[in-house]
Amino acid sequence: MHKDYYGLLISALSVRHRWKWQIILPYGGYLTSNEDYSSAEDALSGGKCWVERESTFNAINSCLAQFYSAGVLNPSEYSSLMDSLRGITQRC
Repeated sequence: MHKDYYGLLISALSVRHRWKWQIILPYGGYLTSNEDYSSAEDALSGGKCWVERESTFNAINSCLAQFYSAGVLNPSEYSSLMDSLRGITQRC
C-alpha cells in the first residue's frame, strides 16, 4: 500500500503485526518512521503529516534565516522565534 504525495512515494510497511511509514526519496534513499501504527492507513497518514511538518519547519526556518541575515531580526529575536517554531512543529 502506498500513496504519492507531491512526488514523494509514501509506503506502509508491515513490521511485527504493526505498521510503519516509509518515504522513498527521489534520489533512491528512504526514510522510515520510528513510530508504530495500528493500521496501514494510519501509517500513510502519519507519513503525510511528517512530510507536512518537516516542510513547514524548513520553509519557515529558511525565511527566518534570511531575515536574520538581512539584519531584520537580532540574534535574540531569531533564537526566540526558532524555539517557538520547534515547539509548534513538534506538537503537530
